[in-house]
Amino acid sequence: MSPHASTRALLATLLMATGCAAQGGAPPGTDPDDALPPREIGFSEDAVIGGTVTYDRPEVGFISGCTASLVAPDVIITASHCLGYASRTTLGNYGSFTIRPSSGESRTFPIVRYRSFDTQLGPDDVALMQLGEPVPSDLATPLRLADTEPPTGAPLAVWGYGCTQRGRSTDWQKRTFAFDQGDRTAALCPGDSGGPVITEANEVLRINSGYYIDSFGTDIYGLVARNHDRLKAQVEEWSAFPLDPGPAPTPDPEPTPEPEPMPEPDPDPGPEPLPEPDPEPAPMPDPEPEPAPDPSDPCSARAGCGSCAATPGCGWCGASSQCVSVDGAGNPLRACAGDMAVDSPQCPWDSCGIYGDWPQYTCRRTATSFVRCLPGGTPEFLLCPSGYTCSPGTTYQMCYRVTE
Repeated sequence: MSPHASTRALLATLLMATGCAAQGGAPPGTDPDDALPPREIGFSEDAVIGGTVTYDRPEVGFISGCTASLVAPDVIITASHCLGYASRTTLGNYGSFTIRPSSGESRTFPIVRYRSFDTQLGPDDVALMQLGEPVPSDLATPLRLADTEPPTGAPLAVWGYGCTQRGRSTDWQKRTFAFDQGDRTAALCPGDSGGPVITEANEVLRINSGYYIDSFGTDIYGLVARNHDRLKAQVEEWSAFPLDPGPAPTPDPEPTPEPEPMPEPDPDPGPEPLPEPDPEPAPMPDPEPEPAPDPSDPCSARAGCGSCAATPGCGWCGASSQCVSVDGAGNPLRACAGDMAVDSPQCPWDSCGIYGDWPQYTCRRTATSFVRCLPGGTPEFLLCPSGYTCSPGTTYQMCYRVTE
């Protein structure tokens, strides 16, 4: 028996002997005999962490709670988990994409549909969102989608609107952090999710998927090159603009041909007829109106993520920009529009949000980590190991291996 197997068997024996297995309860689709405690998240005081505040690259903007980047004048790329791993391919009103080209200035563009490409953090955690109007070329230039990984040592930069200390919410300033291909990074923070890793050739190479995946706080990324073909196909289906193919290879020079004799000019045929005018473009459909407050849900009248998160019993529905009532485990009592996840600590506001009543570690509704609210309103997290999950709402600190 391997050391891990013997440890897990011992844990299972102790759980049954103390009655804790009944308290924690292995979630459906997990192995009750394969359980591990969550890992403590290491904190860093580095100010993305260790990054520099910047207004460069206006093509890197943000949606509610996450970073996103322009890859066509009317399409942006982000992480699937920022959208609750959901897709909405019918036209509608699904929030907005904001660009800040300089201090005190911002431009907002409506999001009309979106598509997620995976259901978990990791290499396929990428998503696309279509805008209801194109971003003007004089405001931002779309990035290209990388189709290959660069060589080891190639310079890269990660971009995001995340916080400067893990376990705290973001100040919602864009930062960038330079590193080289092959380096391990520990720079991501809430708010950086969905942000790009950009190459020197102005290509999106990766998408910020998550952080603190191991005891070193290592960042994990969605891989654009691995998903290039299906990302490109979706952009081309949605976008009214051709993708930038990048610089064409320089051909070998051809020998200079002998000049052909000039032909005799034809007699003047007279003026050419004027071309027919282009038909008027079809008008864009009006976006769906913002949902009106629900009289049966007092939280629905709360405007803005911060106000919603500060109200006990309320939770913010991600990029759908809705405030809804939640139960004791943080689950919305009525469905968020677009199946967006309730995750108030990613608000640009320093608070425990919907976890304000959790003084002890409790498994979050995402079933991937435990959270508690420290005095002063700061959330603190414990992470389940990769491939393990916990029971939402339980305070029993044990994660079970997913088998389905």
